[in-house]
Amino acid sequence: MSLRSIRRAFNAVLIIGVAIIALAVTVDALNLGPRGHVQETDATLVTQPIPFGTLPAVNVIQPVSTIRREPRACPATTLMPFGGSLTAGVDSYRGPIIVSMNQRRIPLDLVGSQRSRPSTGGDPDHEGYLSYTIGPDSAVDSSGRPASLSAVIDTTLRTSKPDVVLIVTGTDDLLNEQARTSMASGITALVTRMKDASPASLIVIVELPPTTAYPVGSVALTAYNDRAKRLADIDAFDAVFFAPINE
Repeated sequence: MSLRSIRRAFNAVLIIGVAIIALAVTVDALNLGPRGHVQETDATLVTQPIPFGTLPAVNVIQPVSTIRREPRACPATTLMPFGGSLTAGVDSYRGPIIVSMNQRRIPLDLVGSQRSRPSTGGDPDHEGYLSYTIGPDSAVDSSGRPASLSAVIDTTLRTSKPDVVLIVTGTDDLLNEQARTSMASGITALVTRMKDASPASLIVIVELPPTTAYPVGSVALTAYNDRAKRLADIDAFDAVFFAPINE
């Protein structure tokens, strides 16, 4: 996945973060909320002409070279990067997210049960697993260890309760013939379990990028992305969004 594609993929997250913060600042600045009724008065403004030449002297206002603004306290948005190898690696998309948020001065706290610091530095927390497929729960690796994302989601979501879950997964499924055939149904089951475990979390599903073996238009890739798009349109999943990157 190129850096350009990564940046496009996470525009949705940046927009959501900026919108939330902007809304909070606007509400605070305008002091929105119920106000008491203002008593109308029957007052008449009476003015008297001022004779020419008797106007008071106007004080000269010195130019201000620097305006000091106190920083506003703002709680950090908790973001859980969730997925397989693209999430777990030290050169994953987590690095550009941290850099972009820092440049925009948007407070961000990555959460998850796994820890590996990106090569660019920053928050090491995430929920990424090397070579893990979407499901089913019974999936195991060559050593017989669990290798399914759906098997870990319940516990970690109930523990972390993130504001945003960013799903970047599917590449490991494409490499696994058995998992490849159930990718589309797997993402549906995964998102359903996420909403059950953490109803208040906003979920962003990133479009699965093509590979050399599975270019745009290939059956498994198209089926997964089409299903992810439909999940974002379901009324019951009103906090599920789809982030396209293949356009």
